[in-house]
Amino acid sequence: MCLLKPYNLQPCAHIATAVVVALATILPGLRAAAAQQVSAATQIAPGDTPLNLIETPEKYLVSTNSGYGPQYLQAYDETRQQVSDRVTLKTLWFGLDYEPAQKLLLASDGVHAVLALPFENGRFGRPRSIDLQGCDMTAGIAIQGGPSLANDRAVVACTQNHRLVQFDFKTGQVLKSAEVGEFPYEVRTLPGGRLAVSVWGQASVEILDGADLSSLQKISVGSHPSDMLVPPGKDQLLVACADSDLVSVIDLKGLREIRRIDIRIPDSSLGGAQPDALSFDPATGKLFVALAGVNALAVFDLGKDEDAEVNFEGLLPVGGYPMAILYSARARKLFIADGRNFVQGPSSPEATVFRPGATASGHQSDSGSKLAYIGDLIGGGIEAIAEDDFGRLRSEMTSLAKRVYGGGRRMASPQSQDLIEYFSAKSNPQTPIRHVIYVIKENRTYDQVLGDVKEGNGAPELVLFGEQVTPNQHALARQFVLFDNFYVDGDVSADGHLWSTTASSSDYVNKVWPGIYSGRLKFDFWGPDYDGDEKHDHPIAVPSSGFIWDLARAARVSYRDYGEWCVDGKEDKNSTQCFVRGLKGHFDPFYLDGIGAVTDRRRMEEWEREFRRSEQPGNNLPELTIMHLPNDHTMGTKPGKPTPRAMVADNDAALGRLVDVVSHSRFWSSTAIFVLEDDAQDGPDHVDAHRSPLLVISPYVRHRAVDHAHFSTVSVLKTIEQLLGLGSLTYFDDRAPSLLADFQKAPVLDPFNARPPQVDPDEMNPTNGPGAKESANWDFSRPDAAPEQALNRIIWQSVKGSDSEPPAPVFSVQSAAETGLGLR
Repeated sequence: MCLLKPYNLQPCAHIATAVVVALATILPGLRAAAAQQVSAATQIAPGDTPLNLIETPEKYLVSTNSGYGPQYLQAYDETRQQVSDRVTLKTLWFGLDYEPAQKLLLASDGVHAVLALPFENGRFGRPRSIDLQGCDMTAGIAIQGGPSLANDRAVVACTQNHRLVQFDFKTGQVLKSAEVGEFPYEVRTLPGGRLAVSVWGQASVEILDGADLSSLQKISVGSHPSDMLVPPGKDQLLVACADSDLVSVIDLKGLREIRRIDIRIPDSSLGGAQPDALSFDPATGKLFVALAGVNALAVFDLGKDEDAEVNFEGLLPVGGYPMAILYSARARKLFIADGRNFVQGPSSPEATVFRPGATASGHQSDSGSKLAYIGDLIGGGIEAIAEDDFGRLRSEMTSLAKRVYGGGRRMASPQSQDLIEYFSAKSNPQTPIRHVIYVIKENRTYDQVLGDVKEGNGAPELVLFGEQVTPNQHALARQFVLFDNFYVDGDVSADGHLWSTTASSSDYVNKVWPGIYSGRLKFDFWGPDYDGDEKHDHPIAVPSSGFIWDLARAARVSYRDYGEWCVDGKEDKNSTQCFVRGLKGHFDPFYLDGIGAVTDRRRMEEWEREFRRSEQPGNNLPELTIMHLPNDHTMGTKPGKPTPRAMVADNDAALGRLVDVVSHSRFWSSTAIFVLEDDAQDGPDHVDAHRSPLLVISPYVRHRAVDHAHFSTVSVLKTIEQLLGLGSLTYFDDRAPSLLADFQKAPVLDPFNARPPQVDPDEMNPTNGPGAKESANWDFSRPDAAPEQALNRIIWQSVKGSDSEPPAPVFSVQSAAETGLGLR
């Protein structure tokens, strides 16, 4: 990457020109820092993960809404300024185009079909499914036209089997098919009857002949190319590259990349803004770029001439995770499709922002009661900024961004800063902590486990796995620091394991997981796309910035992985494999990872086998140990498997054994242990659905203390990075508050003695337990493979009784907004 000084446009040593945008004012909001944020736009319509947005000549906006709840197309009347119609479809994912002569919409169903719907006077007609067998996961659509082509042809990207299919949308006949790069996403028609396909998984754009789909050129761009735009009057193709924080500019005459608009912090390689959508105002030459990761809109002046300089005008705060934008010359407005809601307070149906479909009245659980699930809390909506408002906002763009996102890193108090410098390996090479053990568990909220600890902000009535089930976690929380205001940054395991190891979540995962978790998208999400395979050591799900162990490798810090980002062997059931690049040669092949494949106590025996070898003379403990301890996920009430409380007790006993072994070893005086959940979707919490237990264990951690300060997943990563002298992964861990403020220079070397479980960790589910029939049919081999809403209810009833109903979770963005603010 060629980086230049901010706002300058100069030739690079290689092909392109880079423009660096000052995002230094953006404070990472983590889950939605931004509840304190006031959007510069005005919400005009509801939505639920609106992935795409188009305008018809009749002044209607049509959006695809592909959230966890009912999926639907929505039409908004720009003249009357109201929703004119909505049609619920079985499945819907991203692809959308309109043929005005026939008044026909085409929309991808995300499986094997494209839906054709008449659309006239703001009303949807009856959908007709065009089955395209051999096209797996239909995505971007482009209707073709021109002198040599009839106006009844279209092409669609087949994301999962890496093809482009041309079809006749009148007859449904497949006309041509061509192989393209891995994970094609968006398709655009180009001048001269050509097509452009953004190849999501291979950092490239492929140019094809629109008639025969022959490949004309493959052009390398940034990572995860998504939206594409041909500005009117310019022979250029702009490409939003969400995973590398840049916009690539392609010359459509020479078919080469000629410029890169780089949207990272100046003089930094850190990313996280996720530019994923583009729009252009030809009258003014303004380019609008949606920055999904930081809930913002970047505005550039491209000028009206082909060779005009690029000028950065500023940033505007908008709604949560903008996924699509559209400038309407007719309405003289910029429309923004936000992929998340800013929701406050309880997540009961009566308290949430209106969303159409089942989420408006509350999700009906399998038992018939109204519940809320994290997928139903995501929401979204359509916003608008009028052209007249841009004139007013132009002079405020920098100050607005600074006020909303913060003015860079917040300084810690002198006392905290002294501790940070003392324990950080970069500032103090003699730091006493030289080993870190990082344990990632599954899906529990704070109240489920620690809600009965009177010193913290808990709700005892919500406790499922209290001190009788989790004596070690309770003892550790009391012996060290009780954190009662800690939040996971992930919604579910799909993004939770990414946040826990990469300090971000990719645009691929954010756009796909609602469809996977609702059962609408039908591909193996947890396969090569996520975990990798022999041919893919950097799966598309993983951000290009990499993992925490990649930082360790770069810093020559030794590391060892136990289960995290590994899969159990298909042929050899007694071994596991890790495919991602940084773990090859750095994982224990005998540490099985599947939920319930073995007990967590058995996993701990395997870890201890290697640990004892480290204790031998001449050997040493890896400086960084990453461990997945998954059985607190549970297997519901599946007959013949341990009960939920037994699996949580097993998990607790294994954790207690880990700390016991380390604290009685020669490594205790140089070790810190961090324990968190990857997400907290699997139960209620009276503060927030993301609040979760955090344990920080070390002789150098304050003892018998309670910390009410707000921390999140990225604070754990930040602290590990500081202890081991690593860099940062993204904006988010770089700006996160450090947990080192809860350390102390004088160690307390008292060992921890593991507590025996007070319930039988081998207790088995009966054949007639609550939800036994459902559980028997669910897949528990991987996190979240089972339907979480129903699993939540079953776990609750297995503990509280079959007639008991769990309360609705709470999602409080107001509390999440404190993350990273007001360091002590």
